[in-house]
Amino acid sequence: MKEDPVLKEAFEKWDELSQDPNTMFAYEMRRKQVFDEHAKVREAEIRMQRAEAKALAEGTARGMDEGKAEIIRAMLRNNLKLEQISEITGLSVAEIESLDKTLRDK
Repeated sequence: MKEDPVLKEAFEKWDELSQDPNTMFAYEMRRKQVFDEHAKVREAEIRMQRAEAKALAEGTARGMDEGKAEIIRAMLRNNLKLEQISEITGLSVAEIESLDKTLRDK
């Protein structure tokens, strides 16, 4: 197999440079810098994913609460007893009364 002169020269230069402690130190420091930069980017991506997931969960919970409040409001308008609403929704009578008062104050 024929040797590639450019590749051979590159390997020889690498061997020469790798013998110099200052060059190797500079190489290792640059390598560490590149790895650190990649780690920062990955950490930022992970934080963004977590923030998006948290925002979605909070938005979903808020939407469900608003939907539940709308259903309770409809039950109250239809004169369902507080005990019945409590049984259906799982909220206590006191929570329903508080929600009813809050809805009337709006």
